[in-house]
Amino acid sequence: MAATWGRPRKTQGEQTLDVEAVHAIAPAARILYVGATNCLGGVDLALSKVLDNKLANIVSNSYSSTEYDSRHDFKREVNLQLQAIGEGIGLYYANGDDGDNSLILGHPSANFSDSSPWVTAVGGTSLAIDKNGRRSWETGWGDQADLIVKNAQGGLEFDSPLPGPAEGFFGGAGGGPSAVFTEPDYQRGVVPQSLSEGLRVSSDIAALADPFIGFQVGLRPIINDDTLETGGYTTSVTGGTSLATPIVAAHIALAQQATGTAVGFANPALYALNRVLPGAFQDILPQQNPPQAVVRTNPLTGHTFFVTFDQDLGLKTAKGYDPVTGLGSVSLDLLKRVAGSH
Repeated sequence: MAATWGRPRKTQGEQTLDVEAVHAIAPAARILYVGATNCLGGVDLALSKVLDNKLANIVSNSYSSTEYDSRHDFKREVNLQLQAIGEGIGLYYANGDDGDNSLILGHPSANFSDSSPWVTAVGGTSLAIDKNGRRSWETGWGDQADLIVKNAQGGLEFDSPLPGPAEGFFGGAGGGPSAVFTEPDYQRGVVPQSLSEGLRVSSDIAALADPFIGFQVGLRPIINDDTLETGGYTTSVTGGTSLATPIVAAHIALAQQATGTAVGFANPALYALNRVLPGAFQDILPQQNPPQAVVRTNPLTGHTFFVTFDQDLGLKTAKGYDPVTGLGSVSLDLLKRVAGSH
């Protein structure tokens, strides 16, 4: 699902990412794109269409907002979420790209709908592979991008002393305790009490989100919203929890294909599995000193940045459950176990 704000090209890249990421991982899955006329009530109407007509049993949704901004939508959207659970449909929501939202709001806030206890909230990671295609390392997604400039002598230096200013935060997974929803039974005993304090905490699970690593998408951009005329084929690398969410949804689809069992609402099974077999999850741990980092040049501006990983805003990775990555990152073997438990 995606919303367009009434203009087809407004979020064309987002729609392309959702569909192509699912197809890359689960090529045999039947993918149905359901668009909304806007990011407000239109998203609810689109979801209602999926539920009322049972068009799918897995829904990937990359739209969210802070709980404060969404406060008038809680009852309507929770009703839809409960309908989905009753129909055996799993809802997977992106957990946002701004850490704890404190740069936006001036104080920490979870995002909605992913803060709801009736959906699976997807956090993010940064992931590297070795020359053989195997996982080399994986961290919680949170990028600090410090600008590299030439000094008066022609050498290179950082634009400001390290660690850089808060404005250098370049994106990271959302999460943290809700200000609205109490702690669901399935999180008790798994989420540390010091973190939850009796409240629902997101994320639940995570996958690759870092746009500096990311996923390459290709599209013909719409250049006229009225005629839907398109330009030439272009490619770009993108990310965010808008990437992580369809990755998780695609893995759920693979698990359903492998087991012949629909997963539905996954959270109770995910947390129950963690209690009896915590090694089933790829636990994402804090980075050692020095942390992982890369140098990247923006192809549009030519600016070069030193990007330090695992620097999420207001949120930290930790052994076991943490708000950046939840229980950990996904694997097909893990989700087969989840499907088999239903």
